[in-house]
Amino acid sequence: MRFSIVIPAFNESAVIARCLDSVHRAARDMGPVDVWVVDNGSTDDTVAVARRAGAQVVENATGRRKTIAALRNEGAARAGGDILAFLDADMLVPTNWLTAAAARYASGFGGILGFVGRTPDSAGLVARAWGDRLFRKRRTVMAVDYLPGRNMIMPASLFRALGGFDASLATVEDKDLTMRAVRAGYEVLSSPEAPVEHLGYESGFAEFVAKEYWRQGNTLAVLRKRGLTLRGLRNPLLSLFHLAMPLVALTFLLAGRPGTALVWGLLWPVPALVLSLRDVGREDPLFGMVFFLTFVRWIVAGVALLRQLPALFRPAARDDARGSD
Repeated sequence: MRFSIVIPAFNESAVIARCLDSVHRAARDMGPVDVWVVDNGSTDDTVAVARRAGAQVVENATGRRKTIAALRNEGAARAGGDILAFLDADMLVPTNWLTAAAARYASGFGGILGFVGRTPDSAGLVARAWGDRLFRKRRTVMAVDYLPGRNMIMPASLFRALGGFDASLATVEDKDLTMRAVRAGYEVLSSPEAPVEHLGYESGFAEFVAKEYWRQGNTLAVLRKRGLTLRGLRNPLLSLFHLAMPLVALTFLLAGRPGTALVWGLLWPVPALVLSLRDVGREDPLFGMVFFLTFVRWIVAGVALLRQLPALFRPAARDDARGSD
């Protein structure tokens, strides 16, 4: 069983050496492992650092930035392994990362695997509350319908069968791929066996808001592509709810009905409360912060949704965009 590691990168010279060092330590007893860094036109020393660290580097010579999905597809097309492992350049993996994955696939598993991620011990409150919430919850192997692309492993044959990542999506390309896998009947598992560490955590509240605004930037594109399903509608409906509730409450208040306005105002944070209870539970020591960040996240998602509305009047992207640059 041969592994290939695919790492997209853009201006990651500060962290990519640590990432590659952890990958090489994990691959020490695994036989041949090819490591591909697919650069997106970095203006720092990312390419030189990656080469010194023993990676094979694919440079973007087009003069324009590509989507991270296109970079991953490009690395996967060059990879020679039976199993593809996708990482981001700001990830650190433990020494049992590949051996744990190999054992899972040797047992007959044929789907997509992701090891639970966490933030460094030095991370701040926002990062620990948000970045570690799944680490605190997922203590056993469990089936999920979404794994982040920065931490995703699958057979190369499955990747090809699914058509790879949709290169037309600037964000949520990982959610799109894992949901396609689930619909095709493949298992998608989250496992705590080899926790990975994310160095690119949110340094504070402002960065959290900025990252969430970016992450929610393709909600409608995925919805148009996959059709109207309950799972697909959840994100836009929650986003619209969090934008509409304060407006409804304000309307009733201006109409001289403060009691009704209060009821609508109290309903506003209820979905965030329910989601936080589902994600981490009331006993979680950081539950209050997770609840607050979840509430803010859906407000930010609503603003991002408004930005996407003009796209509804443009022709939908075709599925054959997958795998293209």
